[in-house]
Amino acid sequence: MWFLSLDMASGLWAVPMTLRAKHISAFICPLGHFQWTRMPFGLKNAPLIYQQMLDNYLWGFVRLSASEEAQVDADVLEFLGIQAGDSVEEELSSLTDSMTVFQRNIPTPPQLNPVLGRSSYIDDIAYGAETWEQLCINLNRLLYRLRYWGISVSLPKSEFGKKTISYLSHEIGAEGIRTKPKIVKGVKDLPFLSTLKGVQSFLGSLNYYNKFIEDLPVVAAVLYELTDEQ
Repeated sequence: MWFLSLDMASGLWAVPMTLRAKHISAFICPLGHFQWTRMPFGLKNAPLIYQQMLDNYLWGFVRLSASEEAQVDADVLEFLGIQAGDSVEEELSSLTDSMTVFQRNIPTPPQLNPVLGRSSYIDDIAYGAETWEQLCINLNRLLYRLRYWGISVSLPKSEFGKKTISYLSHEIGAEGIRTKPKIVKGVKDLPFLSTLKGVQSFLGSLNYYNKFIEDLPVVAAVLYELTDEQ
């Protein structure tokens, strides 16, 4: 199998701020009073908004307005099989208007075909294919969809055509998912824990890799008792 891992460039900066969000997040500094025009890092709900946005893009649940779509490169629209300005909003509105209140909870059909058939983890996308040709085809589809929405990929942080990739502190390969040797070595080399905070941090590291540790609840029972006593 072949794998790829994409990291979005500038992440949250790709999300424009609404007027209300601009007012709420305004700030003052020695240079004056400013408002964010793009979603900054650090807002409590920023990861949730970005995750929802990227999922909608990948699954094709949303589509640009006719005016915005007219500004997209012609080769992108041609690849995606879209006619500029050929919006489906009217069809969807007529469909929902004819539905009863008991039918409105039925998910509306995607406006664009899904890409990869999976979600991302915030701004990280991982994908694997059985053949090199299939990997290239799906990568092309993904990049065209990202171009449609004006999202850039960080090439230094991305991996293409690898037998194994690093994803969310794990290594993914044809054999399955495993721990990263570097992180495992770091846990093994930890000094003797002498503080409550140190024990809690160590237990957090173990819990993250719990599926790789046999009988973890039994092994860590003594450490949990120590934290409970405190």
